[in-house]
Formats: sequence, C-alpha cells, structure tokens
Amino acid sequence: MTTTSRWSAPCRHWIGAESRWCGATPTRLYIQGPRCQQHTPARLAGHPEPGRTAGRRPAHA
Repeated sequence: MTTTSRWSAPCRHWIGAESRWCGATPTRLYIQGPRCQQHTPARLAGHPEPGRTAGRRPAHA
C-alpha cells in the first residue's frame, strides 16, 4: 500500500499560453482542485491570502 500526502498532488492550474497544467508541488486543496502557492484563488484574483495582509495591525493595538 502506498501512502500519499495531501500536499503531494500536483497543481491543476491550466497555463493556457503554454498549453499545459502547472504540475508544481506542494499544493493545498481548494474547490477548484489542488493549487500551488502561485495559483491559489486569491493570488489569481490579485488579492492577498487570508490572514496575510501586509501592514495589518492587531485589532487591540
């Protein structure tokens, strides 16, 4: 029996200009399928990843 990590699935973002799937690892699973850090839904939309906003100050400060 082989064990595969949930991070080991290749990125399934289609790079149309190159007519190929990205295929990078490690990935995270999104509704669209496994995505690498370069092809997350937030990154593709031009937004920061949730919880990683630049210059954000704590709410209690």
